[in-house]
Amino acid sequence: MSTDASNVPDKSSFCKIEKYSKNAHHTLKYHFIKNGKSKVDLQKVKHGVPANSPETCAEICLSDSQYNLPLDYKCMSFDLCMQPVGGFLCSFYNYSLSTDPSVVSENMPECDHYSKITEWYDSASKEALFRMIEESVVRKELYLDVKDDKGNPVLTFSAFDIFQATESFGQSGSSGQTSFIKQFVLAAGNIDFNETTILNSEQFIFRKNNGTSWDECARNCVREPSFECQIYTYSKDTRECKWSSIGELFDSQNPSKMYFIEKEGVEIFIKDPLYNYIKYPSKVTSVVDYSVQDASTESECAIRCNKETSLKCRSFNFCSSDDGTSYRCLLSETNIHNLDKDPNVVTTSLCSHFSKRALNDFLLISHTQLGVEPQTRLSRTNVESCAEICSYDDTFFCRSFDFDTETNTCYLYRENLADKYNIELGIKTNQKINHYSRQYYEKDGALKNIEPLDKPSGIGAGTILGIVIVIIIGGTFFGILTAFVYLKLSKKNDLLPVMKFVNPNYSKQVDE
Repeated sequence: MSTDASNVPDKSSFCKIEKYSKNAHHTLKYHFIKNGKSKVDLQKVKHGVPANSPETCAEICLSDSQYNLPLDYKCMSFDLCMQPVGGFLCSFYNYSLSTDPSVVSENMPECDHYSKITEWYDSASKEALFRMIEESVVRKELYLDVKDDKGNPVLTFSAFDIFQATESFGQSGSSGQTSFIKQFVLAAGNIDFNETTILNSEQFIFRKNNGTSWDECARNCVREPSFECQIYTYSKDTRECKWSSIGELFDSQNPSKMYFIEKEGVEIFIKDPLYNYIKYPSKVTSVVDYSVQDASTESECAIRCNKETSLKCRSFNFCSSDDGTSYRCLLSETNIHNLDKDPNVVTTSLCSHFSKRALNDFLLISHTQLGVEPQTRLSRTNVESCAEICSYDDTFFCRSFDFDTETNTCYLYRENLADKYNIELGIKTNQKINHYSRQYYEKDGALKNIEPLDKPSGIGAGTILGIVIVIIIGGTFFGILTAFVYLKLSKKNDLLPVMKFVNPNYSKQVDE
């Protein structure tokens, strides 16, 4: 490696660690194992910290205390690399026990790789385990070997995709929410953001990350906490990922030259407008609140439904004429909850109905049940319908529900798992029941996060009554005392009340 200072990463982006605690040696010894070498290009390191020893890196990794952490981060391993100008650089890896392939370069010196020792952890949440498996799939590191009776591998399967299963309305079994990539569609090729213009604009937010995979780039957009990301660009050659809040201004047929530029090898992806809808082919609802004339595709109709301000659009019918030369987009404020029982559903070969998928706004906690009293009970229903009813129930603010998979019964609650630190929820394990806690809700056309309920004061009615009585008595006495002092100072003796005080413990002394 050249010792030219230009090859050294910009230290301003790293956290400077001067020393480590006395227990750092034990942290490395008991929580990490040195398992191999990696050739790391220091210019590509995404999460790096200058350090003076592997013990320092171990402490930082164990506490996840490095600089500029992303929201979804859990350090599982690191490489210790010698820097050309002296000292070490720790390269940390998110949810991975191996070196990130995007930072590996064969013409670089070797670094020592350290991974967490898993036997020191007696348990792990299913969310963390799923995230680790998900990360290994994204990195193309998860394989399944099929062996013969002698233990020799005869077939090897590579994990191609990973998703969280959800039960779909109107179908038996389960289907899945696709991976992050499949939430987007390719809008155009050889188009990139105009970084200079966007960064100089106070109207938009812009993010960029290097050395990421295609799926990681889509994940960055989906999980962006500051704005609703609808668009990202990705270069497979440079592995550069960019995403921004500018999505609604993009026109694939005529992209704005102010915010977008032509760039070879860069592809631009936009959020699939149909992703959050359930399609019912050859079905149509007779309830129509608004008609759109200029939508010629299902996606365009979905976009119009998402952006419509004259009504709260929850579904739409997309219909073609008899000869297929023209189309109609019919918006509605109502959803289809049950194909068989909804009297407004009509069968026709010329239309398809699309209803928004409310289940995306809920967090699934399997085999879990709340022990509080439900507000509503629904029989012979399904998960999708339960989520819809919970989302749009006007009788109370539904914040979660339990679903009994054996009886197809749904229980709606005011409470949410977010309240568990403030309210006793009576959470218990039940193999036949799954809990769904609402994460978002709409208010005034904007998406809001579910916030925990306030902790009860714990003061009973008797206590409150006692406090009120004490306040009244104290207030009366204070008022009298204030009046007495005021009148005394004002020398208005004739207005003083006639009062006599007696000391019951007084004993008159009699002279002998």
